[in-house]
Amino acid sequence: MLQRIQSLFIFIAIVLTPVLFLFPIASFQSGAQTIIFKIVSLENQQGVLLVATYPLLIISGLLAFLLVFQLVNFKKRIRQMQTGKAIIWLSIVWYIVGGIYVYNYFGTIDIIYHTTPDFALFVPVLLIVFVAFANKYIKKDEDLVRSIDRIR
Repeated sequence: MLQRIQSLFIFIAIVLTPVLFLFPIASFQSGAQTIIFKIVSLENQQGVLLVATYPLLIISGLLAFLLVFQLVNFKKRIRQMQTGKAIIWLSIVWYIVGGIYVYNYFGTIDIIYHTTPDFALFVPVLLIVFVAFANKYIKKDEDLVRSIDRIR
C-alpha cells in the first residue's frame, strides 16, 4: 500500500492535517487588540471566545476522514481519484468559509493588511498540492491497467 508514490503523497497529506487542529490559523491586529483565528473560534488574547467557527472544524474533520478513506481505498483507483477531487474542492470551501467568518466579524477586507498568517493557514494549499500529485499518479496507474487489459 505505501510502496506506491501516490500513497506516499496521501500519507504526507494525512500527517499535515493535525496541524489544522493544533495550531492557530492566523492573528489579526484590530486596534490595540489581537484576535487569534483558530479552527474552532475567533478569540482575543485572553482566550475569550468571540465567534465560534464550528463549520470550519467540521470541514477540517471531513478532510481528515476523506484523506484516510483515500489511502485505504488503494485497490479502487477510480474511487480514489473521485475522493481526491472531493478533497480538493473541500479544501477550497475551507478557505471560503474561513474568509466568510473573518469578513463577517471584522466587516471589512482591509484586515488582511494587519494579518499575521500561521502555518495552519497554508495546510489546505499543501493538501491540494499533495492530493493533486496523488491523483496524477493514480490516473497513471489506471491508464496502465487499462492498456494491459486491451492487450489481453
